[in-house]
Amino acid sequence: MKVAFPTNKGEKIAKHASFCKSFLIIDTKTGEREMVDNPLKTKVKTANVKRDKSVGRHLGSGRIISVLLADKGVDLYVYLEAEDNFLFHLQRERMDIYATQEKVIEIILEEIIVKENEMMKEIQESEFKNFGQGRGMGRGLGRVDR
Repeated sequence: MKVAFPTNKGEKIAKHASFCKSFLIIDTKTGEREMVDNPLKTKVKTANVKRDKSVGRHLGSGRIISVLLADKGVDLYVYLEAEDNFLFHLQRERMDIYATQEKVIEIILEEIIVKENEMMKEIQESEFKNFGQGRGMGRGLGRVDR
């Protein structure tokens, strides 16, 4: 699973995706890490938007960032704060979202990996573990001779 974090230095989760320097994308299976520059950073500078504004930025961050992360194959977006419209765009791109109060990326990443492993173990132990492995009666239509 690929997890994305808005960040400034790669160690802590940034408060706002619109103003962060980059996004850290971590593949939980391979451990591979990739820093992707935030394209809105340039837009914020040219629009002269102040950091202390909490509403009405109208930067299109949800549309832009959701597509950027979807193109990178992100499955889960972890955030401290986000507006509903921003989250809507992420979910529209088939990303799960995870709100946290923990700011240190490594701590929250460890929690995510533990939860992911627990879920996989539950699936393996469940009654559906053999679901879809071709052990049914095979009573489909099959080939029709004419």
